[in-house]
Amino acid sequence: MAISIIRENELNKVIKFLALGFSWSLERSNKVKNYIKKANKDIDFYGFYIFNSDNEINGAVLSPYQGKYFSRGEEIRVANLMSWYVSPNIRGMESIQLAKSAVDYLNKRKYSVVNFTPNNIAITVFLSFGFKYMDILTARFFYFEGFKYFSPFAFKKYVRKIIPVKDIYSSFKENFKSGTKTYKIVLNNNDIIFKAVKTTRKKKILGLNIFLPVLYITPLIKKEYVLENIEIFSSALCYYFLVLFIELDIEKKYLISNNDFHKRFKPRYLCFSKEKNFKVIPFFGSELTIK
Repeated sequence: MAISIIRENELNKVIKFLALGFSWSLERSNKVKNYIKKANKDIDFYGFYIFNSDNEINGAVLSPYQGKYFSRGEEIRVANLMSWYVSPNIRGMESIQLAKSAVDYLNKRKYSVVNFTPNNIAITVFLSFGFKYMDILTARFFYFEGFKYFSPFAFKKYVRKIIPVKDIYSSFKENFKSGTKTYKIVLNNNDIIFKAVKTTRKKKILGLNIFLPVLYITPLIKKEYVLENIEIFSSALCYYFLVLFIELDIEKKYLISNNDFHKRFKPRYLCFSKEKNFKVIPFFGSELTIK
């Protein structure tokens, strides 16, 4: 077994391997390929793969170039590891070696590394490599949680408008925009700016694959006010974007540890960097934005 970098001429073959392993549809495969080609258009690689003596692929992990993080006059390149899959017959040390090779290569090329969709095994492995949980926590809020605002009269009383606005986020610039946009909601005469993308999440229910609409959100200003008014905020956005629930990201410093409501927020995203101030990278440009 050997490990190599995924170049453009190997990308189609790797995507086919991952599609088989993850049971992706043709549509999903094309979306992932389109995403990583656009994200990595300015660099010369797409990830890493394991192959045997017959040149057959036995494992792969993609590394989209998510974007640049700006802090204290420094520019930090951010790479995201996603779709880590190894054939069941060689899992074990080969899986760990593939992931470790990816992290080491990216680290040597001065990328900070993140992971937005790790499963429990990936979390254990990456934490052993020195990854840390980001200082961003996530919670899910459903449309019906703001049931008292369901009537048109009550809704109009609290929510004046929701409109797209010019992007104001300056600390991170993503390479792949997809459908991520910046919006303003006027809530109780308070202007709240947030960034969001509507996508779908696959769930298997009674053996059937069900695709549920979901909205990923990061408030950019007045984060304390969002937390204080989360019921009407989440219900308004579910109504406006026609989704059943939202996934809200918030920095840990805005949460109160003894608040039962705030305890719903859990760490999910991982990061690895030599930069001490590198603890918060938004989902913008990650695989979560693939529509």
